[in-house]
Amino acid sequence: MFKIYMLFLLAVSMLMSGCSHQQHNMQAQLDTIRLIVKQSAVLAAGVACVAPGSRQDMIHASVTMLRRGMGGPEMAKIHKMMGKMMSQGKGKKADMKSTDSAQMKMHMALHDAGEDVFDFLDVLGSAHAPTCKDVQPVQLAAVAALMREYPGPNMERTQKQLDKHGKQFLRSGMTDSVWQLTQALNKI
Repeated sequence: MFKIYMLFLLAVSMLMSGCSHQQHNMQAQLDTIRLIVKQSAVLAAGVACVAPGSRQDMIHASVTMLRRGMGGPEMAKIHKMMGKMMSQGKGKKADMKSTDSAQMKMHMALHDAGEDVFDFLDVLGSAHAPTCKDVQPVQLAAVAALMREYPGPNMERTQKQLDKHGKQFLRSGMTDSVWQLTQALNKI
């Protein structure tokens, strides 16, 4: 009986270490995707301010980067890990309060932000594209979001100032794509 109990404890221990490793692995994948989405947003935010002849190239660069983030190997690994967690019963509503929940929320926020960048790029490529002045909130939010990736007192202070200035540009009459993307960048 003692041997069976020890084997059971060993199996539980291995399963727990595997879950812990899986959670760490998922966080690393999320971090990579988050950085790619932010870089793509910075590129997208600059489109309205470049010479008209360069806009399509900038849009293409942003789309290429965003597709890499949203459909690349990191996202595939996350979806595979999530599938394993669901099959092991870790994806139930009762379990959503666990540490997995923060990763699930970030995963969803990244999908939302990615969609918002794509929508923003669609508007930038349209006949009624916003002007450089119109996209200032996105520019500030994108740079602030990217700066959050690099901790430190000076970076944090600058990032907070950019967020503050970006909120000053938020106004009524702003296009939905600018509003949505600005809000999404604040969440990642």
